Amino acid sequence: MLPFIRLQEEEEQEESRCLTMDFLSGALKKAPMKISGSYILEGYDENLEHWLDSMRIDGAELGPVFRETRVKLTVQEPSKFNKKWSLVHREEGEADLENAVTYTFEPGKPFAHDGGGHGQKIVCTSSPHRPNIIKCQTEVKDKKWLVETQIMFTPTGLNVTVTNKDANVSMTIRYSRMADPWTLKKKKMLRIRNIV
Repeated sequence: MLPFIRLQEEEEQEESRCLTMDFLSGALKKAPMKISGSYILEGYDENLEHWLDSMRIDGAELGPVFRETRVKLTVQEPSKFNKKWSLVHREEGEADLENAVTYTFEPGKPFAHDGGGHGQKIVCTSSPHRPNIIKCQTEVKDKKWLVETQIMFTPTGLNVTVTNKDANVSMTIRYSRMADPWTLKKKKMLRIRNIV
């Protein structure tokens, strides 16, 4: 077996071992995986258009637009110096227009987001027992929307499940983690060292 393949397999085994220990023990400790970082949209599940229709948005017309839009999500988890989560959602569409929206919140505390002037009220929570999951409840009174969002971080990315509570219709969005440049450089150096 080549040394760099063995290194990659050992890293994957270590990540899964840490996750198992953390979730089964229920210990109050930091997530065994790094959550902060950048994520790239992989895709939506087959329920996107149905979910858009349930929100009184034309799914047949806008579903393809959503599927073709490039999205990058940057996440900064709380630290002992800053108790707030930060999520920056950046889109690039066909016309190369970039649209960025930043959500900054402290778990359990309501916060408002302009959301195009529709008066959104959002409350997000996270649990010390499951630090890789964020749950949000969003109410948009002007549109009469009640939406529940669950963000689940994994070692390779994140899954966002969005549910229209009024119609009980859900969809899932998948993101993959972008490797940070420092980690890539470190792994490359380890592989070179093992080959030589």
